[in-house]
Amino acid sequence: MNKNKIVLLAMITAMTVMAAKASGSLNPLEEAKAGIAEDVRYTAETVMAAKASEAVHPIDAQQAACMESNTTMNGMIVCSQDALAKWEAEMNQNYNRLMVYLSPAQQSALKKAQAQWLNYRDSDVQLSIAINSEAGSIGKLEIVGIELELTKQRAIILEQYYQDVSEQ
Repeated sequence: MNKNKIVLLAMITAMTVMAAKASGSLNPLEEAKAGIAEDVRYTAETVMAAKASEAVHPIDAQQAACMESNTTMNGMIVCSQDALAKWEAEMNQNYNRLMVYLSPAQQSALKKAQAQWLNYRDSDVQLSIAINSEAGSIGKLEIVGIELELTKQRAIILEQYYQDVSEQ
């Protein structure tokens, strides 16, 4: 279940319990649950508001637009593969920009970390292939999605490192 569905479910549950509380039909245990439900509702609303204010990265926006216009499974796979290639390029660009600002010892540490990360990503993709290879086109989409998400996360982390060192 994705995070948006979990947040929505939490909000619905909280509102249901709060409605029962308002009607006065709750025992002390149910009242305690109602207090927790109110906390969950507030947290869910806060998370949704924060999520709504987040800027969407251009690669993600392009992928979303592509998937809206390519609603077949194969079309969505192609859109995801295109986004993966763009995140891979972004990751490599961030890596190269970061290397310029690092000392030789830091460069060595980054090279080692990047090599280990690539092994991790590739191993995780192999696991996804093993799990999803018999699931048809939905499995292919899941496999691409795993590699896409891991690569995107790494690109963002390298960008953060670059921001940190370029401001020093």
